[in-house]
Amino acid sequence: MFELRNRILQSVFKLFPFDVKGDVIIGERGDRLISCIIPTNNRIYDLERILSCLSTQDMEKEFFEVVIIEDGCKKETEEMVSKYNKSLNLQLKTNKEPLCSVGALRNQGLELSNGEYILFLDNDTLIWQNHFLSRLCERFQEKPDIDCIVVPGSADRSLLKHKYSYLNKYSFGGACVAYRIQTLMKLGGFFNNMYSYEDIELSIRFTAIGGSVHCEKELFYYHPPIYFTSWKKPISNGVSFFRMLGIYSLPVWLLCYVNALRFLPLMLFPSARLRQWGKISGGFLIAPLLSICSKKWKDKPVYE
Repeated sequence: MFELRNRILQSVFKLFPFDVKGDVIIGERGDRLISCIIPTNNRIYDLERILSCLSTQDMEKEFFEVVIIEDGCKKETEEMVSKYNKSLNLQLKTNKEPLCSVGALRNQGLELSNGEYILFLDNDTLIWQNHFLSRLCERFQEKPDIDCIVVPGSADRSLLKHKYSYLNKYSFGGACVAYRIQTLMKLGGFFNNMYSYEDIELSIRFTAIGGSVHCEKELFYYHPPIYFTSWKKPISNGVSFFRMLGIYSLPVWLLCYVNALRFLPLMLFPSARLRQWGKISGGFLIAPLLSICSKKWKDKPVYE
């Protein structure tokens, strides 16, 4: 079914193409093999944990860098990050006024990055394998035809229910996904007006142009459970995607929008897992009305 959806998207895109370029111009590369890009917003405890994980990698530090984008100037973040200056090659950019757009933050990271490969991470991702970065780079080098590597995620902080089973284990989500820089140059990175759902939106354009993806089975990462306790995140995703109307060709946008609604009937089921999928579609159903009628969602982005 997944492959069928990809083929349908690629076929519709060929008939009704649009400019797939995002909002960032990526410059020449430096001397790093891989860049880890981490957007953050006042999450010092979580950010320190992922920096601690990256500082124990078996790859020599001169071959990789960590680019941190702070959404809002936080002195405490700067002080914490400075503790890792000796063990990591760090770049820290702070926005004095929050952009409230994960797409814009990831684009800032791309502008600063120097790596041949780009690993997008959330600030609350955990990587326990100390060979993670070196194996990721080896896989890209072994398979020159692949453009992207997705890694399976597992839930931390979840003792009673394995809540990651609620969502696709192999996902293009920005918690942990890697791209060749040439692919991101072709796609122009993200759109700055995507204050969430920017990672999945990128994967739509990636799939439309026929990008090749590899599902890595030897690596893994941890992340807080993907479990929506409110409607905030699903609606934020829907509102962000609604902003692609007018950027995508209309047939492609409608195809993706209808695809996002396919889980809506699952909200009627008693299973928590099925209701989570249904809530994602529910956010897309509500989003157009809120985008048009609500000043909060129109003018002041809300993201988690």
